[in-house]
Amino acid sequence: MLLNDAGKMAQQTRHEMVMLYSNIEIAEFIIMPDHIHWIITITANASNNPV
Repeated sequence: MLLNDAGKMAQQTRHEMVMLYSNIEIAEFIIMPDHIHWIITITANASNNPV
């Protein structure tokens, strides 16, 4: 499947989330033609997160 701009943004956001937040794991991630599925696991309360 070729990603449109929205799909590319979702893929980039997934990559950035893993790099920015040490306390999350993305267990499942799939881009569908008209939506996305993410299963995100929060593993702990990390102090280095920008939130």
